[in-house]
Amino acid sequence: MFMLIQVVIVLAKRITASVIRYISAHCPDKSEEDLEIIGYGLEGIIITVPKIVFIFAVGYLLNILQPLFFAILSFGILRSFASGVHLKNDWACLFFSTVVFLSITYAGIYVPLPRLINISMFLVSFILLVLYAPADTEERPLVVPRIRQELKVLSLIFTGLMFIIMLLLPSGHVIGNIFAWSAVAESVMTTPAIYYILNRRYRNYEYYET
Repeated sequence: MFMLIQVVIVLAKRITASVIRYISAHCPDKSEEDLEIIGYGLEGIIITVPKIVFIFAVGYLLNILQPLFFAILSFGILRSFASGVHLKNDWACLFFSTVVFLSITYAGIYVPLPRLINISMFLVSFILLVLYAPADTEERPLVVPRIRQELKVLSLIFTGLMFIIMLLLPSGHVIGNIFAWSAVAESVMTTPAIYYILNRRYRNYEYYET
């Protein structure tokens, strides 16, 4: 699995570079900022694929595939906008991601939360995302202010969408619980505290500003 992830990372960078060159050549109206947004999203999606396949396999063996799907969907989409801390080692990243997704899933299934608690969890998530999203990494710094602002807005919009869905579901519903846990987990991963705990550099874009 480690070798597969390494190969995918290399392929992701090459594919992303090729796509960006193609778009730049055929769409001259695209700015450098637009190309960076496209490259950021595309590379992240490709790198994530083998990890998601592994986690789905674990979910299948544990017979929690359906709720796990909603955990991965909600957390993954929000993370694509809000970003957040990444571990240096691929094996550690895979293990950490698996633990996070399984924890969100099992919490959603076995810890039915009252409506007020779910609302409070989303409120905390909104506050953290307003303060800290998007949180970049050393490998993928978000150096363009407009991109950071757009990603923050998208993070809040998607969190708001999950919040509305949670309100429409019965109190304590598994999917509503999963959405609340996903929002909290991802928003916490954008905070300076988690970067400090995991010994990762925070606000990497500042090192590229002139």
